[in-house]
Amino acid sequence: MIQDKVSVIITTYKATDRLRDAIKSVLNQTYEHFEVCVVDDNNPDTESRAYTERIIQEFADHPKLKYIKHERNKNGSAARNTGICATDGEFIAFLDDDDIYYSDRLAKCVGALKKDVLLGGVYTHVDIYEDEIPIGVRHAEFSGKIWKDFLLNEGVMGTGSNMFLRRTCMTEIGFFNEAFLRYQDVEYMLRFTEKYALLALPQVLVRKNIQVTNIPEYKKYKANKLLIFNTFGYLINRLSEEERNHFYYQHYMALYRTAIASCNRKNIAEAMIDCEKMNPKLTKKEKLRGYFPRVFKVYAKIRKKLNR
Repeated sequence: MIQDKVSVIITTYKATDRLRDAIKSVLNQTYEHFEVCVVDDNNPDTESRAYTERIIQEFADHPKLKYIKHERNKNGSAARNTGICATDGEFIAFLDDDDIYYSDRLAKCVGALKKDVLLGGVYTHVDIYEDEIPIGVRHAEFSGKIWKDFLLNEGVMGTGSNMFLRRTCMTEIGFFNEAFLRYQDVEYMLRFTEKYALLALPQVLVRKNIQVTNIPEYKKYKANKLLIFNTFGYLINRLSEEERNHFYYQHYMALYRTAIASCNRKNIAEAMIDCEKMNPKLTKKEKLRGYFPRVFKVYAKIRKKLNR
């Protein structure tokens, strides 16, 4: 481990031109003691692998860039673990391939952790963009061992690109759980914040780009929800009854919205039954009135993209 060095790990799969911007946002940091490791999780002999290789070739001469190719697609957790093992910085940061850092991100985060050696990590405000249009800011609000906040609101950090952690603490916690195909960042941060404190740094230092067409497949989405419930049942049981009901309700309502988006009657019926178990007072009419407009909005955007 090299003191004061930041290892930025960018995992990429089915990359777009935004990967180029993500890499540039790290290379253009005001803080100079860093490395950036791009882990390519595409299958070999695919256009996505070839396209990623062409982007990386543009930075081939940069001494701080490392490029690692998986021999097959594994998943985001495995890619993050590959990056952790391939780097040696005192601090580890993650960046999704369609997000970017603002220029003083590393300097501000290192400075905050240097001031308080008891902190396990830091996270910041995040600019949220959709189709290149700013739609709001996700504020960093909670400091400390905030595992409960992650349970009750999985969007606490806004994006996995907001993770900035001490390597020594991560070594104690262990690697990302590769059984999780979704919620990889939430799963890790639940374990991390159960033991270590985070600092909420009230500055906008990350930009998150939302993909409006990224609607999860219902069955896989539900399987990952259940995996969260089973893995962290011991933490869920530490919530108050009211908090526990809120926790399950928000997750099952998210499943219900996904089922509607799937346009599959069986999925919708299954999700509706689950929701009614969690809140029998909520009528079907209330559910439909509350969530169909949101789904229609998403589909309108998808149709607009397809008709261009």
